[in-house]
Amino acid sequence: MLDVGNISLNSKKLDRMKVSILEIEQQNLKTREKSNDAMVDAIRKIVIDEVNKSY
Repeated sequence: MLDVGNISLNSKKLDRMKVSILEIEQQNLKTREKSNDAMVDAIRKIVIDEVNKSY
C-alpha cells in the first residue's frame, strides 16, 4: 500500500490496471478498431472495475 498525500494506492491493483491498459492499447494499435473516445471509455472501465474488486 502506497500513501500519496491522503490517497492510498494498492500497488498490486495499480500494476494490474497498467497491464490491462497496455494490452488494450497494443491491440488497438494493431487494429485501429476503437476511436479515441472509445479508448478513454475502455480505460475508465478498467480502472473502475479494478477499484471495485476485492481480493
